[in-house]
Amino acid sequence: MNKLEIFKSTNRVRKLLKERRLKEAFALLNELNCKVENWQVGEELRRMEETYRYMIHYMMEGMDDPHRESLYADLTERLAMMTNEVERTLQAKFASSSLYLNLYRTHSQRQLSLRETINHYHVLNEKAELSAEVGIDDNGITADKERALIDVFDSIWLNLHLSDKDAALMEEVLTSQRYSYELKCQAISALMMSLLQCYDSGKLMLLLGVYDTVADRNVAMRALVVAIICLYTYRDKVADNATLINRLTALTDRADFQSDVKSIIFDLIRTRDTDRINKKMKEEVIPEIMKLQPEIMKRFKGTEKDAEVDINNMEENPEWAELLDKSGLNSKLKELSEMQLEGGDVFMIAFSNLKNFSFFNKVSNWFLPFSTAHSELSNLRALNNDNLMGIICGDSIMCDSDKYSFGLSVAQMPEAQRSMMIQQFDAQFEQINQHRENSLQLSLTADHKTEATKFIRDIYRFFKLFNRRSEFNDPLRQPINFVYMPVIADMLGTDDNLRLIGEFYFTRGYYSDASALFKMIESKGLSDELILQKIGYCYQSLKEYDQALDYYKKAEILNPDNSWLVKKIALCHKNLGQWQQAAVYYEKALERNDSNLNLVMNLGHCLLQSGEIERAVKCYYKVEYLDEKSTRAVRPIAWCEFELGQYDNSERYYKRVLEDNPTAQDYMNAGHLMLATGRRKEALSHYSQSLRLSSKEEFIKSLLEDSKHLAKGGIEERDIPILIDKLLYDTDNL
Repeated sequence: MNKLEIFKSTNRVRKLLKERRLKEAFALLNELNCKVENWQVGEELRRMEETYRYMIHYMMEGMDDPHRESLYADLTERLAMMTNEVERTLQAKFASSSLYLNLYRTHSQRQLSLRETINHYHVLNEKAELSAEVGIDDNGITADKERALIDVFDSIWLNLHLSDKDAALMEEVLTSQRYSYELKCQAISALMMSLLQCYDSGKLMLLLGVYDTVADRNVAMRALVVAIICLYTYRDKVADNATLINRLTALTDRADFQSDVKSIIFDLIRTRDTDRINKKMKEEVIPEIMKLQPEIMKRFKGTEKDAEVDINNMEENPEWAELLDKSGLNSKLKELSEMQLEGGDVFMIAFSNLKNFSFFNKVSNWFLPFSTAHSELSNLRALNNDNLMGIICGDSIMCDSDKYSFGLSVAQMPEAQRSMMIQQFDAQFEQINQHRENSLQLSLTADHKTEATKFIRDIYRFFKLFNRRSEFNDPLRQPINFVYMPVIADMLGTDDNLRLIGEFYFTRGYYSDASALFKMIESKGLSDELILQKIGYCYQSLKEYDQALDYYKKAEILNPDNSWLVKKIALCHKNLGQWQQAAVYYEKALERNDSNLNLVMNLGHCLLQSGEIERAVKCYYKVEYLDEKSTRAVRPIAWCEFELGQYDNSERYYKRVLEDNPTAQDYMNAGHLMLATGRRKEALSHYSQSLRLSSKEEFIKSLLEDSKHLAKGGIEERDIPILIDKLLYDTDNL
């Protein structure tokens, strides 16, 4: 079988399950399993089909079983899991060489149970801890323990469906104080990767249980982060699972559950800001810094060739500050600082180029809690610099994968460069430490929520930066909107929460998500003028002007004197090509602010489009009179006067147009004027210029469309094709 055949066959099974055609699904699944000769799967399928036949028999006998539907749902889910297992085995045997399937082949050959793998790590971890207690830095034992932890991660990741025995073991690992923090963290991360590989309600139940029962809140929050991501990813399946729904519902009784969920959702929303921050850094901040660097060197030291700049003194140099202000860099840096204080991930771009170490070839290492005891940081430990270690370990903002990036970079630096950097760290240690303390004071979240934030950033980095990321389905590729999540939507769906999260989306420009939340408020009969305005603005920003207009009109009923609303209604009518309605509202807006020349211009455009040319030209003359420095009214005046047959006035204005960076349309319009006044050679000259600035197709189309305007000047429509041919012949001769 090839990859396509496997895909078609397994998808056929899933389609049969969805259509509740279980008999055919059993038959096809058995047929596929015969190709891989997995007797365990075959035996499980035999037992499941026998159960199903009994269910059918009892139903046909008229026996009432209140649990029938839940048993059917459980049977269907188990069959779906079996399908995933068979598909994976077929791919591993016949089709693919992906990272995941290569690992699967390796682990299948080793035939180690999950318990054996965990016990092996646990023994090595105890040895490493004992060595550390007696002051022995044994890099060999540490490295063995790290490899064992990777094996644990891979074993959990590769386990598509937890057996009852494995589920009990995972619960023991995650809830018992006997096992290390890093094992628990990696187990949760591996469960996430496994769940994203395929759905398993048992794993979701396990994660929710960990959140509910584990005393270590950092572990609990990691479990909840994974649960939220997967609850959204599989929201349709979760909605049909009564057991999961009941478990989630029970958690809503906890006082801190809503707060924790809300915090995670905000962090997931913020991941969407990261691309925006990166873009600002790449396109605005970094280029500006590069441009400023030579000037800074000259101003501060007198010559570009002088020694390195003392950063501490630069801040005290008034010329340096002046230079930053003039460049606009200060405002950009201030904006980034504000984003950071709001929880924005400003470090992504700095560390994205530091993820090429072999350390990051292992999937598990992207989620590994940071430890200076890691074997690959032995060079860093050898430096024996408490300040440097303290900064790395104590930083509350950097996520763990970025800390490893930084540590590995320092450890692999040339000696001279590393010594220089350490000297700078030592000199600025107090300042950096104070900055960290200030950041902690500014943070409004508890420690366990900060850890959740860092974990989400590690997840984001993996799916955006891992060298084989194309092999994985990125759960953060699509925005996570809680309104589509069972139970969570009801829990957070209070008016206050909907407004809070809606505003969070709105201020960041995520208008589709914001409108969904604001509309939920409206559906509850709780909307006010402000909510209606914002829904309208969201639709307007999405260029859905019909719907924007509907909501603006609803808001207008509540407050007909709101000038902002009047302008927005006018704009929507204008964008919909409803020129007369737009003109009515622009006139209303001008009644409240007759000095707003933008409104006058827009009114003129609407009047022009609706054929009220005399009224339109009055608007344009008003703008020209009141705004002498601007030339924005020159073009429309020239055209209006042409349409009105005022050719002298039109020519006077077209001379001004052609002196000011004319467009192809400008030359065409001036050509129309020359043609209408009998100056055919001048007309041809202008048309030639228009043709030069546009494509032949565009030029011909535009000229033919303008035939109705030329008719007013006595130019017959039948003559225009001849004119076009003349221009094309002339162009050929050039």
